[in-house]
Amino acid sequence: MVLVMSRLGWRQPKTTHFGTHIVRNIDHFLGQYAWFYGIALISLVEVFAHEFTMPFWTAILAVFMLGGRISPKRTLAIAIGFVGVVIMLRPSLEIISPAAIVVLVAAFLYAFAHTLTKKLSGFDTPVAIVFYLAGIQLVIAVIFSFQEFTWPSVNFLLWTIGVGVFALTANYSLTRAFTLCDVSIVMPFDYLRLPFIT
Repeated sequence: MVLVMSRLGWRQPKTTHFGTHIVRNIDHFLGQYAWFYGIALISLVEVFAHEFTMPFWTAILAVFMLGGRISPKRTLAIAIGFVGVVIMLRPSLEIISPAAIVVLVAAFLYAFAHTLTKKLSGFDTPVAIVFYLAGIQLVIAVIFSFQEFTWPSVNFLLWTIGVGVFALTANYSLTRAFTLCDVSIVMPFDYLRLPFIT
């Protein structure tokens, strides 16, 4: 992010909504923490199936938090995606594992963060939103990892940098999409991750 800002200029991240950025990034960080907890304990297929409830939650939150409306076509797209999630999970009378519940909480936290991203996109540039994502979550991560920090190996560091580049690119793209159109249009596209993951 420092490299990006050095090229684009440090005036880009000006904001008058710093409090909203803090709330969004605490929420997003907790969502990531819950997601990583889930992938350590249950299969990736199950994690992604639970995570795919996120477009459903985002659409609902957008109505309440942003005053958005969901057209019948968008409702149908979200409903079809949700039915797909139910089919993947094949719900039965078995008790849902605690890890699966944590992933469902992660999906809701991500949905809340995405809704706040849409709100912020009306005031701040996508670059500013991603800048605060990286900066605020860096501070939170340092605080959480202070007692157990270990230096990664060179190989692991390269993978971490790769994840960082892709994560920032994905967050920028999503924020830009929120700037251009309604949340309920953008989020059903999240279901396209399934064939790529497969």
